[in-house]
Amino acid sequence: MAIIAELLGVGLALASGAQRVQILDKCDVRLERGEFVALVGPSGAGKSSLLRVLMGLVKPSEGEVRIDLPRERGRRNIALVFQDAKLLPWRRVESNVALGLEGLGLTSLERRSRIAAALDLVNLTAQIDRWPHQLSGGQRQRVGLARALAVEPELLLMDEPFGALDAITRSSLQDELLTVWRRTNKTILFVTHDIDEAIYLADRIIVLSGTPARIRGAFQTAKRPHVRSNQDTFRLAEEIRAKLGESSQLIEFEI
Repeated sequence: MAIIAELLGVGLALASGAQRVQILDKCDVRLERGEFVALVGPSGAGKSSLLRVLMGLVKPSEGEVRIDLPRERGRRNIALVFQDAKLLPWRRVESNVALGLEGLGLTSLERRSRIAAALDLVNLTAQIDRWPHQLSGGQRQRVGLARALAVEPELLLMDEPFGALDAITRSSLQDELLTVWRRTNKTILFVTHDIDEAIYLADRIIVLSGTPARIRGAFQTAKRPHVRSNQDTFRLAEEIRAKLGESSQLIEFEI
């Protein structure tokens, strides 16, 4: 498969008071077209920082970021979904989804078509005229996902998008995300500290931990469809926990 994004020997050091704190150290990450990759690590271990480097929001202190995606009119190559949907309370659902389309030079008809298609993907067509306060937590996250999908990215970065949801809603959204992935063939890098979630969702799991954070290993999951709990998933989870346990010190400073 074609590699569409790489981090090569990436390090990141940021100022913290009078000191510089090394957040990432010599991180190598490869993303292939159409695959679903989970990035697993403890809270505060630099996972969000790695996403921001890949997104181009933060410049690495060392190493190289390679993005092999053509620039096309009306599209953004990479989109980011946050843990908090970050919806604007004074905008209805339709207008919140449209936010990412601003500045892309689309016609009014193209914008409406993109919004409708994105809301259909996340099963929110009936909520198009609602305000954010009228939505459940799961629905707000769906709007955040729709906003990212509307810009038609090739690479979708997701920063613990289900972390604040209850277990039932989280399980439902995991299944919906897999449906979206199969329908769109996007490349997804999904950040989580939940090992079981990573095993259920991803083709490949990258483990990030330590002070500074380094890539500790990568694991291939079973052939799809995945199940939530069996002997194979239990063994894989134990292997990942063991790899995380090799580095016991965690950093607390994260952008």
